[in-house]
Amino acid sequence: MKKIGKYEEAVNNYNKAIKLEPDDVSFYYIRGLINVELGKYEEALNDYDEAIELDPDNSYCYCNRGIAYEKNGRISRSNK
Repeated sequence: MKKIGKYEEAVNNYNKAIKLEPDDVSFYYIRGLINVELGKYEEALNDYDEAIELDPDNSYCYCNRGIAYEKNGRISRSNK
């Protein structure tokens, strides 16, 4: 439970950071990683989609989006 609280706190901090700097790809990427850990796969997918829109050459975002699709049971879509 303590670990989840820290993740939730981290998400809240990234939400604030994104409001201040909405074009920073790393904020969406890291928030996506945290959302996957929390089992919030749709939120993670939204983060990775936003990160990819901002930086379409970032291979890490594509890789982690594929992982989020797999964990969310949407593996066939991860190949697109």
